[in-house]
Amino acid sequence: MLKFFRRIRQKLLQENRFSKYLLYAIGEIILVMIGILLALQVNNWNEGIKAKANEIKLLKELRKDVAFSVGELDTVIQYNQVSVNYLKKIQNHIINDLPYSKVLDTAFTYIDIFQIPYLPKTTYETLKVRGIDKISNDSLKAKIISIYDFEFQRIEDDWGEWEWSFNQNTTQRMMISHIRRSDNYDDDIARPNDYEALKTNVEFGNFLNVLIVLRTGHVEAMTWTRKKVEELHQLLNKELYRNQND
Repeated sequence: MLKFFRRIRQKLLQENRFSKYLLYAIGEIILVMIGILLALQVNNWNEGIKAKANEIKLLKELRKDVAFSVGELDTVIQYNQVSVNYLKKIQNHIINDLPYSKVLDTAFTYIDIFQIPYLPKTTYETLKVRGIDKISNDSLKAKIISIYDFEFQRIEDDWGEWEWSFNQNTTQRMMISHIRRSDNYDDDIARPNDYEALKTNVEFGNFLNVLIVLRTGHVEAMTWTRKKVEELHQLLNKELYRNQND
């Protein structure tokens, strides 16, 4: 092809048709430029396809993490709500000066036991390293950032650390001072050393009230976050469905 163009140029020069040669040269330059632009366009198109494929792959992985987080939150919310219910049974018995009940054997085991959800962030961290802007849907991107940088942090760093700190500094001390677990841990039995004295122990009553408020707040916060995570899961489903049908 280059030989063909060279021959045409040489022929025009030999015939002293300079004006036509000049027009031809300009046309050849334009053709070359068009070829370069087309090549760049094809390259950009291919890069765009690769970028979209990588985005879809990351969104699918993120959807798995989000689905896991929904299930994890459901499990932990249910467990911690059970513990709140048992703590309230203890409080009810103390406030109303009720006799010791068999149900309290289990209730007292929940004083220092609670769960913090495991919320995977591997895919989100990968997204941040590669560039969160790789997500083309701005509303989806904002929702992802809100969930991982605010909602999850609030659950783990605020509520989770708060109860963990309270457990280590106060709950364990109250358990050691007033409650004895069964020698067989699998029995799920714990009883106060002196139930009647415990009913009139102001410090224990105040401690129990704070623990109920703290753990109830933790459950409510996780319930709110679970709702937001489910919303993100639905958005991811819609975005992936839209990409599959484009």
